[in-house]
Amino acid sequence: MHTKKNLFRVIMFLLFITLTLSAYGKPRIARKVTPEEASELIRERDTDPDFIILDVRRPKDYAGGHIEGAVNINFSGEDFRKSIEALERKRAYLIYCYSGKTSAKTLGIMRGLGFREVYDMTGGIRAWREKDLPIVK
Repeated sequence: MHTKKNLFRVIMFLLFITLTLSAYGKPRIARKVTPEEASELIRERDTDPDFIILDVRRPKDYAGGHIEGAVNINFSGEDFRKSIEALERKRAYLIYCYSGKTSAKTLGIMRGLGFREVYDMTGGIRAWREKDLPIVK
């Protein structure tokens, strides 16, 4: 009896995995990356229109210097959640903030909303600057 139950569970698990992979086209990615890995990712995906860099700091902090090409969505803004919900789930996102705390929260939100591919840069723009990686104003 247990063998039939176990076999059923294995089949159901495999069916779940198959359906999940087919629904998203590939496995979900939600992970932390170092500033160096983020820089490499940006270089690799430079011409990919489905790769978006999100700066989740306040607009005045963003204006003070940000990663080139980054889009600013203010985590502290009233419409933050709506702005994140409006993003396309199939695209890939690299998110960062000042120190990594707010982007980690953003990663959790995006994971919960079913985003397919999200990278959270550890240490935020502070760590990026410490590595002498380029910023624009």
